[in-house]
Amino acid sequence: MGRQAADGGYAVYMRARLTALVLICSAALALAPSGDASESRCPGADAGPDQISVSDYAAALLCVVNETRREWGRPPLELQRNLARAAGWQAGDMTQNDYFSHTSPDGETLLDRLDQANFIPSSDRWRAGENLAAGHADAASPAEIVDGWMNSHDHRVNLLDPRFSGAGIAASRGWHGPGAPDDDSLTVAMDLGWRTFAPRR
Repeated sequence: MGRQAADGGYAVYMRARLTALVLICSAALALAPSGDASESRCPGADAGPDQISVSDYAAALLCVVNETRREWGRPPLELQRNLARAAGWQAGDMTQNDYFSHTSPDGETLLDRLDQANFIPSSDRWRAGENLAAGHADAASPAEIVDGWMNSHDHRVNLLDPRFSGAGIAASRGWHGPGAPDDDSLTVAMDLGWRTFAPRR
């Protein structure tokens, strides 16, 4: 089976609390084994879900993302705890409630999660995006996830956006696809962002 886009990406301009414009970019991708993992020097880059802890997986995925950004002349992303909190909520919620989308069944969006995670500064000067992925077996390795994102326009735009400086990555065991054992499957959320607390002059 090949890669399959489960949810198209979107970009929405929204007005934040004051007058700042905020761009939210989101994209989701479901993966099945393809056998063409990218080469990476990151520890755990080729590990399947049953070969690695979810915390080590998240670290490996961030390493592969930064490796890819470096190849494209982009600055690396630093781990950002508020984004990690929002990503963790989404990854866990998708596996617990058996769906695959940026919007939860009760209507909660990325904007809602970022607000709840205290990512949005009082300056209202920020930008954020989200990439989702789900897969099992070899297709769920960090290298394969990044390869899938790079081969999808909306995911690539988010991953390579030079304005993003931070990221939070979370993985949850299991996925919405049929027939995939939880111990060999992962659902992944990566929230990316930039913010400043300095008021606009």
